[in-house]
Amino acid sequence: MRVVEPLIRFAQGLTVYTRPDSEVATWVLRLERARFVVTLSPEPSRGFSGEGGWLNALAAGLEAPELVAGRAGHDVVDGTWFPRELPSGAAPANGRLAKARELLAAGAVRKLPDGGYEITRAGSVQRVRLSPAGCTCAWWAKHQENRGPCSHVLAARMSAAES
Repeated sequence: MRVVEPLIRFAQGLTVYTRPDSEVATWVLRLERARFVVTLSPEPSRGFSGEGGWLNALAAGLEAPELVAGRAGHDVVDGTWFPRELPSGAAPANGRLAKARELLAAGAVRKLPDGGYEITRAGSVQRVRLSPAGCTCAWWAKHQENRGPCSHVLAARMSAAES
């Protein structure tokens, strides 16, 4: 937060954006002719991917190559998307979305009579329910949906959308 100190005397206001279930907060310092935006997250690699929230939209069929490649930013003040250049040129592909697509393509997703799903791959079996969402995998046990859904929940949602 030391980066904000020299600007405080010019500030006309401060707004903090977060969600009750999120560990990430964006602070917007309003200046006369600019905004200074700082996003705080518990780890350096977090907070710039929507915490996985956009995975559901992509899994549901949203065509957004800029978003997938990390070349779309979100303005928390205006609620709009904007193009952004990344210093490295491109963001890595999202592993959970790629794995969910692989699970579907491999026929590893099976709908159960109780409305849940069973996902079997390489000797591992995970059980998924969609409402309320849940999975038996380690990712879900650690994060729930605080960092977006696991690949199994994504695969089940994609399978449900296909049927």
